[in-house]
Amino acid sequence: MLKWSDRSFNEGKSRPTPNPNPPEKGVQEGRPRGEQPITNNQSVVLPTRLLTLSLGILFVLHVVLGWSVADSTSRLLVWWLIGFLLVLTALVFTAPSSIVRKILTIPIRSDSRAFISVILLAFIAVILIVWIHHFMQFIALFAAASLVRLELQEANLGEWQAFTLFAIVSLTGFSLGLFAQQYLLLP
Repeated sequence: MLKWSDRSFNEGKSRPTPNPNPPEKGVQEGRPRGEQPITNNQSVVLPTRLLTLSLGILFVLHVVLGWSVADSTSRLLVWWLIGFLLVLTALVFTAPSSIVRKILTIPIRSDSRAFISVILLAFIAVILIVWIHHFMQFIALFAAASLVRLELQEANLGEWQAFTLFAIVSLTGFSLGLFAQQYLLLP
């Protein structure tokens, strides 16, 4: 790589002088010697172990949700509604953050909307704290879904791949919980 030397600049010379210590082939300047840049023919190892662990946690929590729902009601309409809500949740958690940010900033564009939003959020927080034993499972599901979203972003999956994986794991876990409570429970 050519480098301007101070002496040639001061003497009025306008051409660069070559660097006396050129970097090794394949190593960029400023990079430590042990680290090689990733080229097009090398692949990056994805953190699959953490992704598998977070998807496993999400799966187990959805199995527990399916078991709880099947234990509380045997109506098929409720099961289908919760399945639809799980797909909607997967869509929300895998949507690009710019879309989510636009939707979440709509209520706070003016002062009056922001005030009403804060009052509603405070009311919801009080209800959530008073009936925490009812909401604990949903808080755990939200935390697991957030973890899966972070891991899917780290794995560089496309939006539709992430949505499909998230939805399949959620619906499979929920269905397995329903099935296990209905058909595998000993009387």
